[in-house]
Amino acid sequence: MVKQRITVTIDSDLLKKLRMKQASKIQKTTRSVSLSQLIDEILKKGLR
Repeated sequence: MVKQRITVTIDSDLLKKLRMKQASKIQKTTRSVSLSQLIDEILKKGLR
């Protein structure tokens, strides 16, 4: 799959929720999770 870089504007309250989800995911695993990875994962689940 080819990945493409884009720019997205996100409201501060949504960004806060995403960062909280990111922190939770990092705590549950021993690897890092980028914000881009998290958004990609959430979009894939939502668009199924």
